[in-house]
Amino acid sequence: MSISSRQKTRLAVQEAVRNVAATPLSSLLRVTIAAAAAIGCVAFTVHDVDGISTRFDEQVAAGRYVWREAGVTETARIPAARCDALQAVDGVQAAGSVLERATTGAANQPLATYDVLRVTPGYVSAVWPQAQVLTDGVVVGSLAAANLGLVPEAALTFTRPSRTWVPDTAAVSMVMDPSPRDTAADRQILIVSPPVGTTTECVIAADPGAANDIGTLLSSWFPADTESVTTPWLRNNQLGISPDEELQDRRSQFGWPAGFLLLFLTTAYLWYGRRSDDALYALLGIRRGALFLMHLCEVVLLGVLPASIAGVLTLTALVPDASAAALRLAPLDLLSLQISTLVIPVAFLLWTRKKGLLDALKGF
Repeated sequence: MSISSRQKTRLAVQEAVRNVAATPLSSLLRVTIAAAAAIGCVAFTVHDVDGISTRFDEQVAAGRYVWREAGVTETARIPAARCDALQAVDGVQAAGSVLERATTGAANQPLATYDVLRVTPGYVSAVWPQAQVLTDGVVVGSLAAANLGLVPEAALTFTRPSRTWVPDTAAVSMVMDPSPRDTAADRQILIVSPPVGTTTECVIAADPGAANDIGTLLSSWFPADTESVTTPWLRNNQLGISPDEELQDRRSQFGWPAGFLLLFLTTAYLWYGRRSDDALYALLGIRRGALFLMHLCEVVLLGVLPASIAGVLTLTALVPDASAAALRLAPLDLLSLQISTLVIPVAFLLWTRKKGLLDALKGF
């Protein structure tokens, strides 16, 4: 009486389960190694990619995707309103300029002098990312505020003003944290004014994904007679490795191959120790296809299943503190480990493909 393929499959699965139960120590070893490989794969990827994401955020804050439009000569001027209009362009986070500069002092520290800048509203957001947008008011850098003892709503009395746009007294609108983009701004006092007149420089902060498009747009944004040039806010030696290059060359991409190699060597060693059992199966007339299916079931039970459970639990535990990029790449690395583990029985099938009865009698 012939046995159907479904019955053969069921018998192979049952035999695989019996083999797993009959060798508890080796089964526990394979489960432990599979779980450890998955935990290490996921944790390594999350840790590695989180580091890249942190460096990326630091570079964004420092101005990696900020452009500077400046005159090519000291007399070249840029329309301030045209610079401010960039804020309505998709992909632009902030755009603003310094209209005028002056040097003056404060009544509570009369011997010291400070740079006072008249700036457009977008300039504050371009220099201090995530800053509250002001249409007017006085913004004080962190060092200047500390030296002058200023807090929001405090009265600031200027002395020796050299410009008519510098008031005698003004209320402080905001005291800023240290700027990640311009350390000089921490020592300055900024008076926010409407974008009227011209400027020598326009600062444009772009979304990371739109930075190149914004840089191209700037070449034709200002009037043709404006003698200006577009340059990055940071110089090349300040940029470091790009996030895309870091992700492409990340060390954690070798995590799952290392886990697969560990699983493969462990499984191959244990299979070699059981070659007499496989020889007995062969003598009993069990075909290699059935043996392959049996070993595949063992790999699923002792490799793929524990790796999946351990990997998912590890990823779930790391979700609250993991970056979006890590949560996207860690499951892919775990999936690569799972798929590669399923290939292990193929090595067994290739190994036994040319083995005959004499080989079976010798235990392969």
